[in-house]
Amino acid sequence: MTRFFCFCFSALCLLTLLSCQSEVNQRNWHSLTLFTMDSKIQTVAFGPLWEDEIPCLALAAADGRCVVLWEQERAWRHRELHRVPGGLSAVAIGDADPGTPGPDLFVGTGGGQVLRIFVTREGDVLVRLIHEAESPVADLAVFDLDPHSPGREILLLTEGGHATVLAQPSGGEDMEYGLQLGDIAYLRQ
Repeated sequence: MTRFFCFCFSALCLLTLLSCQSEVNQRNWHSLTLFTMDSKIQTVAFGPLWEDEIPCLALAAADGRCVVLWEQERAWRHRELHRVPGGLSAVAIGDADPGTPGPDLFVGTGGGQVLRIFVTREGDVLVRLIHEAESPVADLAVFDLDPHSPGREILLLTEGGHATVLAQPSGGEDMEYGLQLGDIAYLRQ
């Protein structure tokens, strides 16, 4: 009798466990591998790119590759745009360059460089160094940081603890200025 009771109790525990497992399985997230590379992916940015404003994922890899992924005809496509010796540490998408139509791609390097990557209608990749920091780039963001000036700016954060705004006025003359903590206090409000 006790053997029968133990068997029934074990069977009941197993059925309870299986029913819980089945409920968890019904709520699992689906996964889809979009792209595989043989290097660590440091960071990712999402946004529309270039004149056509195609929604893209931009990946920055430790080995210096900048890869863009996009969905086309129900399949994910990719293109390696540029490779930087020393590796990439940051990537951002946004329209911070009034001289080119549409949003651009910006990458930061472990050597402290900020590069603008642009693809022409013909498919040529143009890379321009826009800034060199004294320490490695930790992160980049493109948004309207200064509400008193037109357009968007690039916020550069370095591993040396600096927050620097990079901007290009519509006249085409490069402009940059460092932010002090007091200058960015309004961002926290």
